[in-house]
Amino acid sequence: MSKQRFISFEEIQDVAEQMRTTLEVAPLSHYQKVECATDFAIETFGFIPRRSVILLIVKHVNLNWHATKVETRRALS
Repeated sequence: MSKQRFISFEEIQDVAEQMRTTLEVAPLSHYQKVECATDFAIETFGFIPRRSVILLIVKHVNLNWHATKVETRRALS
């Protein structure tokens, strides 16, 4: 694997968006989300990012998922 580099905010959002589609299929525990984020990050960046980056990706996934739920409830009411 290549050595670590700076990961931009846009790259983090891209990985979070890829993971959001996974959450639409099946709900995951926090531990499973961390594992999934690590796998997506390795595929995207080519190395294992720091744990803080992985947890930030999971936080963005949770935020995006809750935003989707709120938008859906608003559209249905």
